[in-house]
Amino acid sequence: MRCTHSVWRSGIKIVSALSPTLVGDPKEMVCSPRESDAVARNRFYFPSHRRVVSRQSSDPTVIQSLAVSATDLVSALEANRTTGKQAVLRVTPPFSGRMRARLHIERDAEYEDQPQPLHIQPRQFVEQTLPQYPRPADTEDDLRADPDLEYTVDRHHERHRNAVSEWRNTIPNAIRDTVTIETTDGTIEPSITVLGEFP
Repeated sequence: MRCTHSVWRSGIKIVSALSPTLVGDPKEMVCSPRESDAVARNRFYFPSHRRVVSRQSSDPTVIQSLAVSATDLVSALEANRTTGKQAVLRVTPPFSGRMRARLHIERDAEYEDQPQPLHIQPRQFVEQTLPQYPRPADTEDDLRADPDLEYTVDRHHERHRNAVSEWRNTIPNAIRDTVTIETTDGTIEPSITVLGEFP
């Protein structure tokens, strides 16, 4: 994009082509005769102070949307039901409007520096209507209660795999539009975007 800068000299209007400089909102563009093309392409300015605007922050309340992979979300939900470990979806600073939440296993005394990453429980990404993860004991009871089948270990494994697959199929329809997160700087409610295919 090019724009023009005009001045009057001795009663004659002189128009010259200039590169636009981004001011504040990237959608708002003004021309400055003092800025080169390289500077204009790579800097964002406050109109009054001419300072470079940081796109990142230590303040988590700037977050407006969170992206999480379908695989990370399912893995976190399952890990909290099948292992003794605590799986979360972690958002790592510096923060910005759009952030990524990734699978993470919590440990004691993980962080010393500030700001600390956000740890979000995977259940916060789904509605309460999501069924409970099937337990092996439950699928074993179902198989033993079936009058037409004799219990075997192989049949139990197959029935449990099918139950887990059916549970996973319910997740896409249970994803919330937003997630509520309590931070040290206040409560935020960013939108949720799920990336990729569900396993």
